[in-house]
Amino acid sequence: MIDLIIGPSIPNNPSTNHVEDIFEGISLFESKKFNLIVFNFINSILSTNEISRLKKLIISKKTNCILISDQKEVRHLDDLDYVQSFAPEHSELYIDDSIKELERRSELKSMYLEQSKQKRSIPFYILGTLLVLEPLIKIMFLKIDTGFDFSIVFNVVTSIESPLKFIEFWFLFPIAGLALLKPTAVSLLIFGSVQIYSVYSYISYEKFTWPFVQENPHISSALLLFLNLALLAFFLIPENRKPYLFKAKELFRKNKRVNCNINATAKSEGELLDIRVLNLSETGLMASSSKKINFTKKIIICIENFKLHGEIVRESQSGEEFNYGILFKGKNPDASTIIKDLLSSKL
Repeated sequence: MIDLIIGPSIPNNPSTNHVEDIFEGISLFESKKFNLIVFNFINSILSTNEISRLKKLIISKKTNCILISDQKEVRHLDDLDYVQSFAPEHSELYIDDSIKELERRSELKSMYLEQSKQKRSIPFYILGTLLVLEPLIKIMFLKIDTGFDFSIVFNVVTSIESPLKFIEFWFLFPIAGLALLKPTAVSLLIFGSVQIYSVYSYISYEKFTWPFVQENPHISSALLLFLNLALLAFFLIPENRKPYLFKAKELFRKNKRVNCNINATAKSEGELLDIRVLNLSETGLMASSSKKINFTKKIIICIENFKLHGEIVRESQSGEEFNYGILFKGKNPDASTIIKDLLSSKL
């Protein structure tokens, strides 16, 4: 459901709010919360500063947006997780699919947050907090061991000359604790890396050196290290990794659509027709032609030396142009190759 349309209205897509003036609509966007906004920039040209303002606003609001514009600079904003974009002539073909895609992403984010809350139980919070406080625990042990005042102990630990030992003393375990408390795309990698280094540091410890300054490492550090290694074993179970890997998978979703304008040939049952591929993903493409395709639904798209097998799933007409949504059938490894070439500007 579209909450707000900014710019000219969208046929067959009503909204509870509609603001014709672009800049009045953006001001409304700044002041209120919406779930889905359609910016119809048809016949409107935005300056570089205006595009930058819009981008910052979308990022700060984290609002799902559909951008309809002839400007490539505006359409390039679909690199953002919250944005889908296309040219005005493709509105009829893409508006519904874009709404569904943004809804799917919102559902994924909700699932990620829900799973994160479920998995981060009280033991996770306790262990994460202990890891963050580990430098203070070491200072407490030094105070008890030596009987010195806290001021003397603190002066000693702040006099560490080696930058590496200083980082080990103050930041090694706290970094692991923060990674445990807040799941992100790289939390598991950070946590695992810190633990591997901690094991190395623990085994290679020399008596009466930093970061423990005694004959053997503190028992508190040994206990935390043991718990962390047990936690790493816990993460070897795929189900337990989901809250920490969910966001990473979303960041690298495989069906990212790449805008393009490539001359190609459509082939079916021996018939050929020249077409233009307007965008491409690993699951399908959108093509346009000045002539109507009278083929059967099964079709082969030839782009240079590549062949993509698919089926026409949607048709529409915009002026004298015929637009076709094509869904790939079976494995199409050439699609990945073409996308890589597009991103590196080889096509």
